[in-house]
Amino acid sequence: VAGMRAVLRLAEQLGAIVDHRASEVSFANLRAMQRAGWVTATFAEVRNRADLLLFFGTDGGPQREVLERRLFAPPVTLSGDEPPARRRIFIGPRMQRTRAEIALPWPAEELHIAAALLRAHINGQRLSTLRLRARTAARLEQIGEALRAARYAVIVWDAAALPAEIAELAISNLAGLLLALNRKTRAV
Repeated sequence: VAGMRAVLRLAEQLGAIVDHRASEVSFANLRAMQRAGWVTATFAEVRNRADLLLFFGTDGGPQREVLERRLFAPPVTLSGDEPPARRRIFIGPRMQRTRAEIALPWPAEELHIAAALLRAHINGQRLSTLRLRARTAARLEQIGEALRAARYAVIVWDAAALPAEIAELAISNLAGLLLALNRKTRAV
């Protein structure tokens, strides 16, 4: 703490900026939120209401076990009711430990395309008319329909797991996807 205080004093004297080493990743989320907005939720809301979980670009990493245990697998909700049945969907490159109902492998450097295609489908575009492999288009449409049918969908991403050059674009498309879903259902 003393060392950090000294650094901040020195930065103030020099007119410098102290930046976090992961600030570029944080700014990808922030810039997307500033430009388009997005819908968030509290942990309690997710724990009590989520019926579909889409892990995008990550399988949850080291935090996955904590997420599963504390948020997505409570024995009862805060009101004492049984939690809703939860569907799990994964889109991304690292899905070795998943227990997904639907898993769609997707290269990390092209995740912004997956987000854009999913958003386009939710907004009414038929993906089968695009130049995609039939199976990929069908799987994306299946994921889109699952998101539409969900009463309360949660999209989980980790900006640090996304390649820096596409992170902001992918996150912006996910934010747009959330806004589109919230026209008819609840998605965070």
